[in-house]
Amino acid sequence: MDEAELLKRYNSVYLEIIMKYRDKIEDGESISAAELPRLIVPDDVGVVALAKKMTDEIEGYSYDRDFYRVAESAFDYINVNIETVALPIQFWLAPGQTLNCRCGDIFDKATLLCSVLIAMGNYSSRVIVSTYGEIRILAVYFVLDGRISVMDLEDKNIISFADRDTFLKEFVHVGETDAEAYEFGDSVYASLA
Repeated sequence: MDEAELLKRYNSVYLEIIMKYRDKIEDGESISAAELPRLIVPDDVGVVALAKKMTDEIEGYSYDRDFYRVAESAFDYINVNIETVALPIQFWLAPGQTLNCRCGDIFDKATLLCSVLIAMGNYSSRVIVSTYGEIRILAVYFVLDGRISVMDLEDKNIISFADRDTFLKEFVHVGETDAEAYEFGDSVYASLA
């Protein structure tokens, strides 16, 4: 049996085991909204290494001059090198695990990106989640020089807003009747709607 076929069979067995214990796994993975900040870990060894890799790519790196460029590099790196996968169960991957596996769901990728941005020195970085009607938005944003930059891992683009009110109204849809939104970083959780 060749290696690819063997791997396919292993994956089939692993999936059977996971599905057999799905309820137990998901019970152990439950997390309250207030606990979401623990998913952002800028001091994780892999996160620190990726942040260093990004900043080392710019000779004479200066946060004030170069942060936006390295933030774009981190965004691009995660979009290119971390495969988006939908797992058959609700399971939280830590940013280091997402890096090691080189895959995760969109939420795992967002917590990784947020962790890297904080590790590179931008402590305003947050994951933002918003739902209104049938639409769900999940992105990472940071504030730099008074502007808000939103990194949308689902649409793979970066949008900039002049101020927080415009960002909340136009991107997050705060104020719409059926909107719900929250944000979190490594030490903060806030409901927005």
